[in-house]
Amino acid sequence: MKILVPACAASLLLAGNLCLAQTATTTTPTPLPANITTDRSAVSADDARLSTDRAQQRTDLNQLRTDKAAGNTAAVQADQTKLQSDRTQLQTDRGQQRTDLSTLRSDTSAYLQPDRTAVQADRSTVQADRTQLRADQAAGNTSAVSADQQKLQTDRSTLRGAESQLQTDRGQAMGGLEGSGENNGEHHGGRRHR
Repeated sequence: MKILVPACAASLLLAGNLCLAQTATTTTPTPLPANITTDRSAVSADDARLSTDRAQQRTDLNQLRTDKAAGNTAAVQADQTKLQSDRTQLQTDRGQQRTDLSTLRSDTSAYLQPDRTAVQADRSTVQADRTQLRADQAAGNTSAVSADQQKLQTDRSTLRGAESQLQTDRGQAMGGLEGSGENNGEHHGGRRHR
């Protein structure tokens, strides 16, 4: 599906006041390979484990506070041991999540490489088109300028499509997961800063 958006207000071509329409193309995500689907599942499971770990830590901290307030010194020692165990488990699960995220990013990078290659090739083509257009303008070759402008417009559209495909595929592979855990209000010092 193509939607035409006037480009005149945003920019003018080097060829003068020629106004060209830009086309925005909707893209279909490239199917995810099995390894990325597996990686996403692992990161989601890590998120669930971390959420459970944090809930357990809050519960045990509240119990420690309750036991301290009640003067129950025997229970306080057990509560402190539980909290230390909670911290250890949380750190272990964070480490696993970092490992799983690293694997996901690595696999996603390989998955996106064809998209990146296409974008780079299209950018090079557009740059060559601009160079040719300027050369033909400088030479006063008006018939070639018209053809150059049309080719530049077509190649820009192709570039936008390739960039859109890259963005769509990146969103499909990493959407909602990139940076999980590390940006959930957690700080590595073991305390949350308020």
